[in-house]
Amino acid sequence: MHIKRTLGALALGGLVLSFGACSKTDNATTTTTAAASGSTTAKTNTTKATTTGTNKITKPTKVEKVEKSKLPTKAQAADQVSGLTTDQQDCVDTAIYTTVASDPTLADNEANLAGVIGGSLVACVPQDILATGITAGIKSSSGGANLTDTQVACIQQSLTTANPDGLAVVIGAAVINEPTILAQAATELDTACGTKLGS
Repeated sequence: MHIKRTLGALALGGLVLSFGACSKTDNATTTTTAAASGSTTAKTNTTKATTTGTNKITKPTKVEKVEKSKLPTKAQAADQVSGLTTDQQDCVDTAIYTTVASDPTLADNEANLAGVIGGSLVACVPQDILATGITAGIKSSSGGANLTDTQVACIQQSLTTANPDGLAVVIGAAVINEPTILAQAATELDTACGTKLGS
């Protein structure tokens, strides 16, 4: 399935998956959430770090061009979210490659791999850009063809303000096409924005 279609089908509910699941402290902007895939994200000021098991996913200090064949098969389209620059795509691929290289067992478990993929995207790409790309993917999908401007704006806003961990889980699930998380996300987005993506 093409990445835009997959993101369009399910990514919308990620913002809802994070509602009520995080704890915030004023001024410190620290958010920690336990996600469905076993991943957690901590965001302090402008530094993002996602952990999957014992691996911490952060924006790589040195970004290199990674051959797609070196990535797990299901992660090879991770950088194809609409609107990403070449540098952001390379960052995502580098983050996935280095994380999986440090613990190859992450590639053997779909939930862990989804956490790595989503965490890499969240670490490398500003959330508003991810929200715009995912919203565009949803709008261009068959399920999003009849969305109203109000519903599109709701989806965009929800994704922009979503807890990064919830967003990472949904993005990762969309990339690997994990149906359970995607179905839940679509249903929850339908509730939040009055859409019918889960139908």
